[in-house]
Amino acid sequence: MKNTLFITHLDDKFIDGALVMIYSMKKHVKDFMKYPIKILHSSVISELSTENQEKIRKLVPHVEFEDIYNEVYINAPVQYPKHRVAFLSLECFRPTTYEKVFFFDCDMLCINDISDGIENAPNDFVSGCGGSTSDINCGLMVIGKEWLNEDVYDKMVDCVRTMGVTRLFTQHMINYVVPEFNLLSDDYNWKVAPSSESDRLTHGYGITDDTKIIHWAGALPNTGEDRKPNPKPWEENEDSNVLSKLWYKYKKEMLEEIND
Repeated sequence: MKNTLFITHLDDKFIDGALVMIYSMKKHVKDFMKYPIKILHSSVISELSTENQEKIRKLVPHVEFEDIYNEVYINAPVQYPKHRVAFLSLECFRPTTYEKVFFFDCDMLCINDISDGIENAPNDFVSGCGGSTSDINCGLMVIGKEWLNEDVYDKMVDCVRTMGVTRLFTQHMINYVVPEFNLLSDDYNWKVAPSSESDRLTHGYGITDDTKIIHWAGALPNTGEDRKPNPKPWEENEDSNVLSKLWYKYKKEMLEEIND
């Protein structure tokens, strides 16, 4: 196995997204089946059924599942309880024998190889996209070895204790603890965040031949704006827009593989 761990957190609500994302990486990432992969879940805050675990195992037989119990995550005050599973992303910073940890969200779709960005990310940085060197979108991170230790992990979990009621869960915590990020091209985390509903139907979303991962970010309502959360692709009809059609194409391929 390679020395970079692929990891995400998951509950039953996001299983469709996880299956399609994992399938899409299997399709496009060079030597994907040589990477270890772990799924974090929690019987208390983010249940993942045995049935859904087995679906993932059909795609990646060597996948490892870890049931996380942490009272800090369970008891933390949050604005949106159904998204409490996001706290599990902090577990990615625990000490490990791996040289790097690649964290990905399950509302993503991989459409090109991402192995160069992962393998070339420096070990002394947390690498990510979508902001500045002091503020990234934490839906995708390559965490170098120097950031995989008890001290960093403890600081992350302490933020859950001290930052009060949280809306964005761990994103502002990670951005607070990590003083400087290594920026990857936004092609590795291209966020679907159109400015209006009409854009969802007609706009090309800026996807190019260089786009590697599409991210349906924005699960929460915008503060101070009368705007609903951006829907996930599995919450839309197949023909809703050009990207929903693309996501469903991958879903059909994935179902053919696990039902074969």
